[in-house]
Amino acid sequence: MADDNVVKLRPRGRRDDPPPELVEMLRSVIEALDELGGGFEHIKPGLHWSAGRWSSRSMSFRMQRVPAARQLKELHHIDPADWPDVAWASELSSVRCAFEQQLDSIAILLDMLLHANMPPDERAWQIERFVAEGKGFLEALWQLRKVIVARYPEVRQMP
Repeated sequence: MADDNVVKLRPRGRRDDPPPELVEMLRSVIEALDELGGGFEHIKPGLHWSAGRWSSRSMSFRMQRVPAARQLKELHHIDPADWPDVAWASELSSVRCAFEQQLDSIAILLDMLLHANMPPDERAWQIERFVAEGKGFLEALWQLRKVIVARYPEVRQMP
């Protein structure tokens, strides 16, 4: 039984002529990544922030996590096993997985800083971890974005 709600993302054979639904899906992914990254960069943590300050500074990032996760799920449809450009699909799968791991890691640290009552020295240590993990998170985000845009430059966000 065919599912009429499934969008076929398999591109036609030519690199310069991807199907419009693929371009639109990838454009939505890029937009979600840009918004998530912008929300994360807005946090700029301070060592003496209260949980309330963490909450207000991270609100944009936290609000963008659900839409970004939804868009990332769409990338799972690009399967190296049946994609014409196996090398690109494999690279995309690898960087997507690395990004999802970084997103989960930074979300756990942020949740701890938002809710955990901990001694000041422990809080300072967790903030240092958040800053260090944040660098890895942003690197993984930009790597995922780079892999998508390098293959399909037409999905690049317009200024």
